[in-house]
Amino acid sequence: MLKFVPKETYKTKATIFIPGDFGRPDKFSFTVEFRRLKQQDARQLLRRVEEAKSDPQEDQDLDAEVLRENLVGWSNLPGADGNDIPFSAEALDEMLEYPCYRSGLLDLFFQGFNNRQGQALKN
Repeated sequence: MLKFVPKETYKTKATIFIPGDFGRPDKFSFTVEFRRLKQQDARQLLRRVEEAKSDPQEDQDLDAEVLRENLVGWSNLPGADGNDIPFSAEALDEMLEYPCYRSGLLDLFFQGFNNRQGQALKN
């Protein structure tokens, strides 16, 4: 009997566009690792997303919560000193303070588990 057992996480390249000088965005890429959701978990998350849309504050809070629950690592993320920034809850919280990172990572996460939901939290 064939038993399909996917890895619990997956890695993908994140490309974030950071507002730059004179309206030209700076492109910034690194590797992120997300938790792989099962169908039931994905449906529950999408229900939470739909419920949160009616309250802008809850919607913003849910953005960060989804990433805290599902972004489990990163690599090749250079800091200002040129050394890679190790993944930690504190480093993630700091990153989530910037809308360009938050929205870019959130869109990437939703594309990873269901391509139809790339803009789920932003519509």
